[in-house]
Amino acid sequence: MQKTFQLLRRGDIEGVRQILDRKPEEVNAVSGDKPKRDQGQSLLQVAIKSGHLDIADLLIDRGADLNFIEEPTELNPFCQPVIQTAGGRAVFDCRRMIKRWNGQYEMYSSKEKADQSFKVFKKMLELGADISQKDSHGGTLLQTILIETKEVLPFFSWRTKETSDNVLITDELRHDLNRIYDLLIRYGVTSEEISVYYKVPLKELYQDSPTMEFLNRLDSSRSL
Repeated sequence: MQKTFQLLRRGDIEGVRQILDRKPEEVNAVSGDKPKRDQGQSLLQVAIKSGHLDIADLLIDRGADLNFIEEPTELNPFCQPVIQTAGGRAVFDCRRMIKRWNGQYEMYSSKEKADQSFKVFKKMLELGADISQKDSHGGTLLQTILIETKEVLPFFSWRTKETSDNVLITDELRHDLNRIYDLLIRYGVTSEEISVYYKVPLKELYQDSPTMEFLNRLDSSRSL
């Protein structure tokens, strides 16, 4: 079993495929105690979080559990449904221009990577992944996606209400984020949630920040 995880971490899709051909049940294997970063997580979870989206796609096609959530351990008390891992990854891989130390902007990610992450997330939803699952803190898929969205957008100071120029909001970034939020709309997600961490409405939490542009999309694009 651990061999499969080792092959996955190396990005060896053919090695993983050969194991699944011999032992189809391996598709829902769960990692042991080592490595600690993967403890208790499924192959699909590890494939997504490590960015091996081609392997994630293979696992989905082979029947991986789309509603898996790991059991809490002393080392890793936080548990997250695999659909939230996929949603967060789709946001993380969005194309964006990041300001470097020399003041120049450089593109992070690529169209291929952004498309692949979005495809995996979309495919999981289309195949029936439970969008209502919550993480071990009670956080929803939307709240996970908002947290990740905040990370890929320009830094916003909650104290001064100022927005940094560390990231540029380009057409590419808007395109990649908008399709994620449009997908949420299609599955009935609305902005009317209370933050599990701050106990205030999401609209109040993200008010005035760059993230609000995308949260508002949930209300303005209900026809999608």
